[in-house]
Amino acid sequence: MITSARLPFLLITPLLLLGCLLFPQHSLAQRKGRSSQPVAPLSDQILDAAIKTVELFPQNQRLAPPVHFMGSQEPLILEFDELRDPESRESDFFVDLQACDANWLPAISLPIEFYEGFTQDRIQEYQRSEFTKVGYVHYRYAFPEEGETFLKSGNYLLKVFRDGNPDAVVLTRRLVVVEPLVGVTLADELSQAPRRRRMERLSLLVNPGSLELFNPMTDLQVRLMPNGRFDQQIILQPHSLINGQVRFEGSLLTWFPNGHEFRPLDIRSTRFWSAQIQEVEAREEVDDVFLFSDQAWEVNTFGRQPDLNGQFLIEVQEWQRPEVQADYVYVYFSLQRSAPLSGGEVFVSGKWLDWQHGAANRMRWNEELHRYELELLIKQGYYDFQYVTAAAMGAEGEASTFQGRLTDAENAYFVLVYFRGPMDRNDRVVGYWAVNG
Repeated sequence: MITSARLPFLLITPLLLLGCLLFPQHSLAQRKGRSSQPVAPLSDQILDAAIKTVELFPQNQRLAPPVHFMGSQEPLILEFDELRDPESRESDFFVDLQACDANWLPAISLPIEFYEGFTQDRIQEYQRSEFTKVGYVHYRYAFPEEGETFLKSGNYLLKVFRDGNPDAVVLTRRLVVVEPLVGVTLADELSQAPRRRRMERLSLLVNPGSLELFNPMTDLQVRLMPNGRFDQQIILQPHSLINGQVRFEGSLLTWFPNGHEFRPLDIRSTRFWSAQIQEVEAREEVDDVFLFSDQAWEVNTFGRQPDLNGQFLIEVQEWQRPEVQADYVYVYFSLQRSAPLSGGEVFVSGKWLDWQHGAANRMRWNEELHRYELELLIKQGYYDFQYVTAAAMGAEGEASTFQGRLTDAENAYFVLVYFRGPMDRNDRVVGYWAVNG
């Protein structure tokens, strides 16, 4: 491990602070009477092909979404790899935090308003891979550090950039900071149809507690996301007011029609093959792992096989330190079909791919073998994935074509309660709740 002195980068002039406080709600273009261009929501991205296997999670909870509670002593942990030649030096990476509103748009908020400490910092903890064919450097960063804390709850974007240049961003990750002021409970028992295990409807009661609200039916915004996916959040509409508590309810089948079960990928060992592996070809520079060809599922059924609700775990059977001893292997996926889709593309999708549909995970049609094919360089571990279709690269995906008709798939759902008071300059997160169903 190589460490170096911490390098703060936060420079705030009194003039900048004064300008932000005088004009907190409008951009410069708006103040001059010009309409500003639409801004796309910020998202999880990997912007450098050498960056792999990005994880952001609460300490000791690798499968949990990146949610931090104000005042907690448990930090969030960022881990990622950079593919590097063993003869080359390690990269210098830095982090920065950016405040966002409830829609993941950049918020007008200065670092000194939401964070006690330096929001820009150097990643000091890193180590080269050991006993692997593919060389990489594993980086780890924990925050807030001792003596630092979030001053405001809300949505935040963590950016990692190279060599102290804030414009050289290599990856971004979304996270949520919660101040638990309101209570969230089930209003009714989980609504499930006979012989079905998937929850069909969800009814919630939000108790404002000591939070001062002008109108409980409009002041709180409740958002629901499946399997920790910020990209699939929906806003719940208030249904009624019961003894000071706001009831929210609706149909999960309508909100999340793509809540299908996942397929497993177990590549924890290239010596002891899992049920998905047909063959392993060991080469000097990298191993090739060929999977059995998959078929489309007719029905998507809970209990078909255990899954991680789309998440992944880095593990290797032969070693004790998977973060630096798990190797990268080429995995060959194939999906049988009598003919290619008439319009649209097929992708391998999962958390480790940021749920995105791009050139890197787009499957190619093999006319001779009548199947879609794809090879991906993946770190050893256990992964959940799906075959999804999309109209084009970058478009929203749909899982029913290959994952089967939706019946009783089980998913994890996370509830975030947002609030903006009359004196707040940004959306706060005042409640958090999770349920499986």
